[in-house]
Amino acid sequence: MTVCCSPKKPSKSLVGCFPTGPASAVVFQERAVAFQMLAVVSRKRAVVFQIRAVVFQKCAVVFQMLAVVFQKRAVVFQMLAVVFQKCAVVFQILAVVFQKCAVVFQMLAVVFQKRAVVFQMLAVVSRKRAVVFQILAVVFQKRAMVFGDYFPRNKCHSQANHIYYYFFPVIANNFPMCYIDDLKEKVFFQDNNGRE
Repeated sequence: MTVCCSPKKPSKSLVGCFPTGPASAVVFQERAVAFQMLAVVSRKRAVVFQIRAVVFQKCAVVFQMLAVVFQKRAVVFQMLAVVFQKCAVVFQILAVVFQKCAVVFQMLAVVFQKRAVVFQMLAVVSRKRAVVFQILAVVFQKRAMVFGDYFPRNKCHSQANHIYYYFFPVIANNFPMCYIDDLKEKVFFQDNNGRE
């Protein structure tokens, strides 16, 4: 015989219907053991879930700390971004300045190139003048040799007189050679020490 809690809706569930008689105690003991085992399993699961809850709480704390750290890093990176933006502006200004300096230096280079050309031309002119002065030096050396060879020391000489009139006509007209023996001795035939 079986007793059901709801006669209108008989059920075979553990709560709805249960047998009566001598075997009912064994059935209920088995069911009690099953429920005890389920309780133990549920407790173990509860402990596992409690441990997981603690783990997830700790993870939540760690992630909160990481969030704070990354927020601070975000602030630092924002500050660095502002700094690098200002540096970029400064370097742009410096680039403009150095571009202007480059233009100035290019102009100076052109000026100095022109000056170099001028000085090269002056060097050529100076070389030509040096050649001219060398030629003049040779000419005057030859004239000095002529005067040294043909000027007499103590007497009037016709060839020396001719050379004297040829090279110095104005002076010769004012100071004839034959009448300036004393002056000639002092001017033409004295060395730096006043000796003949």
